[in-house]
Amino acid sequence: MKDFLNGDFDYNRYDLKIEKSFFTKYSGKSSLALTAGYIDGKIPYGQLFNGHGSYRPFTIFAPNSFATMRMNEFTSNRYASAFLTHNFGKLLLRHKNFQPELSVITNIGFGWLKNAGNHSGIILKPYDKGYYESGFVINKLINFQIYSIGVGAFYRYGPYSFDKFMDNLGLKIAIAFPL
Repeated sequence: MKDFLNGDFDYNRYDLKIEKSFFTKYSGKSSLALTAGYIDGKIPYGQLFNGHGSYRPFTIFAPNSFATMRMNEFTSNRYASAFLTHNFGKLLLRHKNFQPELSVITNIGFGWLKNAGNHSGIILKPYDKGYYESGFVINKLINFQIYSIGVGAFYRYGPYSFDKFMDNLGLKIAIAFPL
């Protein structure tokens, strides 16, 4: 709030997240998470949305984030994203002591930036052409009952993909705790 505690900025920030999951008897569980955000007013770089990137060459899988997007690679004051996951559960492979679960994932996001010229000395990059990645996670490769460990791989494609194949690839370790 402008002038509150000597503040210089007057803006509103809105975030929305809607999640829905449904189970299909012979194909597994599908989950959809829709996220969106909007900021009105002119604000400093650190208060803008950053694209929800979680990329490192090899790191822990973070659901509902972009596994191949670099941290703070994109900046926006408005965004919309969809995170679609289908978990086949134990339908594809079932043995007595080894029951991994395969999930296929597609993530899509758009981000727009108004007033980019207000930030001097910083190159701001929106993702208004659409950010796309898909991949898979194999959960429960090692199952300790209290938690399980798996692996995943994601690939970035579309207008913001890199020239080199390996630069578009994100490898993940998946750690899950049963509820």
